[in-house]
Amino acid sequence: MHGARLGVLCGIVLAALAALSGRAGAEELTISAAISLQKPLESVRPALEKAAGLPVALNFGASGALAAQITRGAPVDLFISADGATMDRLDSQALLLTDSRANLASNSLVLIVPARGPGSITTFADLGTPACQRVAIGDPAVVPAGQYARQTLGFLGLYDGLHAGNKLVTAENVAQVLTYVARGEVDAGIVYATDARNSDAVRRVAAAPAGSHDPIVYVMAIPKGAPHGAAARAARGALLAPDAQSVLASFGFTRVDAGAATTAATTPADQAPRAGGALLKPWLLSGQIAGLATLIAVLLGVPLAWMLSRRRFPGQFLLETALLLPLVLPPTVIGFGLLYVLGQNGLAGHVAGISLLFTRTGATIACTAIIFPLIVIPCRAAFASIASSLLEDAQLLGATRLQLLIYVAIPLAARGILCGILLGFARALGEFGATIMIVGTNENVRTLPIQIYSDAALTGDIGRAAPAVLALAVTSAIIALILTRLRVLSSN
Repeated sequence: MHGARLGVLCGIVLAALAALSGRAGAEELTISAAISLQKPLESVRPALEKAAGLPVALNFGASGALAAQITRGAPVDLFISADGATMDRLDSQALLLTDSRANLASNSLVLIVPARGPGSITTFADLGTPACQRVAIGDPAVVPAGQYARQTLGFLGLYDGLHAGNKLVTAENVAQVLTYVARGEVDAGIVYATDARNSDAVRRVAAAPAGSHDPIVYVMAIPKGAPHGAAARAARGALLAPDAQSVLASFGFTRVDAGAATTAATTPADQAPRAGGALLKPWLLSGQIAGLATLIAVLLGVPLAWMLSRRRFPGQFLLETALLLPLVLPPTVIGFGLLYVLGQNGLAGHVAGISLLFTRTGATIACTAIIFPLIVIPCRAAFASIASSLLEDAQLLGATRLQLLIYVAIPLAARGILCGILLGFARALGEFGATIMIVGTNENVRTLPIQIYSDAALTGDIGRAAPAVLALAVTSAIIALILTRLRVLSSN
């Protein structure tokens, strides 16, 4: 009887989700476009909706990541890439309507610095001097702007030195590069001229030399199986119309022959380091960060748990509430808050004159903040379960508070403390949301979860992500088995 009711309930939920999904897909024309087109496409959205006869849903991101979504069957009606190579890869997989491909506009590449920066970087050559400690570019594996930037740096003989010196900070998309520069977290960045033009927080200091990179041409096409093929063609035509082209020009884009042959940027496999890389490096890095974060959380959390279990003091309610926040807030919110603590313009910058973003130290602090309650709560429960008579006897024998904690309380609460340590380590090992806010997809601080995200979500290489997924799953399963065994032993 109960099984039948559960089956009916599950059926109702699945039917509701299917109906919602189908209704949403039927009512909108989905356009996936390179994020550097966000402002002009939002400006021409009314014209696109008028031409298509449907509401337009705009989906922005790195061209490679958007292409990966299409490869995996995302219901996209029109795709606009910031390069020809990404479109070529989809075309080679027979995923596009061949007669729908057209060039939309062109762009150029520039070097930018923070608007209120010291002014020590004025040319590309300055990137190789001590004046530049960090330069941001899009991840060449998935971001066309990153591929063009890598080409330019290679052309100027700068790339190898910047890469070997760990000065390159890679970002998910060109908008993130712009954000890093605007916040002053990096000394310089390489972005499209249109992005630099539309931000008051950065200053353009140099343009990429002619011939240093492939032509930057935005290409659009309709994927095969587009839910609204006819409407997509109408929207494509509207984008090529004079009115839309004028809007693009007002944002700094240059008109290009819609049917001209596109010279594709060098593909990631040919030129850029692959996002996947060896599994060992991100695995070891994740273990190191998780281990150190767990150690810090234990050293701080165990004494706090002991104090909370034995005393009542003013403000305890607020402290306990704050301890629960990492459990109820999305990790990205925690990471967002840490940006203003660890960044150049935050507490770390104002007090010590440093920035901990894009560093292992920053990643460790993010993990520590996330796992701290997982250490404190089990430890507090374990301490609270100790019989008061045992503690009183130790005090009568002359034990100090510190001796009482180290020699009596911790041994008696060992299983509870071990549970907290295992929970904290497992959570730190799989931490993603707060960490990526602090280190981005920077290859020098790419933990295993970020590696999985980079491979599966950005490049669409599911096979490359699978070993990392398996490694985390097996590790988590082993820790879960140990925790279950400890619970059984405690109950007995």
